Amino acid sequence: MTTKKYFSSQRFYLYLKYDLALNGKTYLFTLLGLCIVLFFINTFNLIDYTKQIQYIDNHKIDSVYNVNITFFKKSYLPPFLISLFIGILVSAGTAFPALGSNKKSLHYLLLPVSNLEKFVAQFLIRIVAFVLLYFILFWSIFKVSYLFFEIFEPISNTLKNYTILDPLTIYHKYKYAVFNVKSIHYYIFISLFLFVTFFAFAGASYFKKYALFKTVFAFAIIAFSVFLLQLLCSHIFYAHGENEFFELKLTKHFVSKRVTNHDLYYLVLFSGISLFLAPLAYFNLKEREV
Repeated sequence: MTTKKYFSSQRFYLYLKYDLALNGKTYLFTLLGLCIVLFFINTFNLIDYTKQIQYIDNHKIDSVYNVNITFFKKSYLPPFLISLFIGILVSAGTAFPALGSNKKSLHYLLLPVSNLEKFVAQFLIRIVAFVLLYFILFWSIFKVSYLFFEIFEPISNTLKNYTILDPLTIYHKYKYAVFNVKSIHYYIFISLFLFVTFFAFAGASYFKKYALFKTVFAFAIIAFSVFLLQLLCSHIFYAHGENEFFELKLTKHFVSKRVTNHDLYYLVLFSGISLFLAPLAYFNLKEREV
């Protein structure tokens, strides 16, 4: 009985259906808007890629890398990651939309559902479902952009052979690493991604109106404050020249063969804050009932 007070699978299922029925059109139009944006991004990437190949052919330049691998790393992966970061920021930062209005907030808080079920539902819809759909959408829209582009100008057939999970395996899959990423940087990226996600999610549960804008603004203030603190420590412990006032001087050494103290610092920082922000989002929601 005590367990069902906080989480009931039947109640959670009904609430999930209620949320999808209430906000289904919003989710659908958001995904359609994302598809349009991704289509233009991928199409412009193909145009840029074609110009690069024409330049190489006209100047008879021997490319060190296979042209298709070079395209994927330089023109496919950065927009994929940037769009993913922006998308998860918007998706998580606009969670709990009913809290933005006093009237809707009151109705939302009085729903016969526990705070844990509300939290898990938004987490599954705004974060888990978005990330899974994003991989599918980016890959499928790239295929559509490729077919659309090929109507006007032929392009290498091997470009369309990338799989959905290629962005996760690209560094180890090919011999020539354009980005030269170590395995530790995978973990740093994941910890950074979790940090951005849970920070936006916590902001959505804390702020009322304009939650996304306030979350981004709060992040900018915190980031700038951390930078100033590091800058102060840098000036205390290291000598700076006349033109080095805003330069951070930090000692760098290898903790292990491929891991530096900087890598370890960022990994612990982003991971630790993420572990703190996840329950904070839940307790922010719980405090709304008081």
